[in-house]
Amino acid sequence: MNNSSNDFPSLFNSFFSQLSLISPNNDSLSVSSSSTIFCHEHINLKASYYCDICSHAYCHECQIHHAQQHTLSSLQDTIDNARQLTKQFLIESQTLLYHLDESLKQSTRTMENISIKSSTIENEIRTMIKYFLDTLSQRQDFLLKNIDKIQTIKTQTLQRQINEINQVIKQLHLTILGKVEF
Repeated sequence: MNNSSNDFPSLFNSFFSQLSLISPNNDSLSVSSSSTIFCHEHINLKASYYCDICSHAYCHECQIHHAQQHTLSSLQDTIDNARQLTKQFLIESQTLLYHLDESLKQSTRTMENISIKSSTIENEIRTMIKYFLDTLSQRQDFLLKNIDKIQTIKTQTLQRQINEINQVIKQLHLTILGKVEF
């Protein structure tokens, strides 16, 4: 990362607070406007070491005197490691953000497809019901016309049969009456 001297303290505090470079009681490292980190105990001396246990920066003199009390490592190595972790975190965050964005887009497309398919199915149902109702109505009309035709034909046929039976009865009456007179 390439930071200007004005940005470094705020970036340092925000990035490294997540990486334990700020002590839990918010006792941050002493940083001057020229991006120099000063010793926690000797505020006029430049820090070269960082303690992972107490989260403070220390100078070379403190390193000699406090080597047994503190776990000191090179401040530059700590900063470089923190930068590397921050870069890795940012890359992973960007990847995650990309995947979340893609997932959101896919979910949105799926919702739109569901809405379109739902509308299509609704229209198909309405069309099929209308078709079936029209077909039923046509069948009803056909059957009702046929009932009328069948009724008319049967009535005419029965009327003819009645007329023929009446003719036969009349003939029988005439024949029987004609024979009775002898």
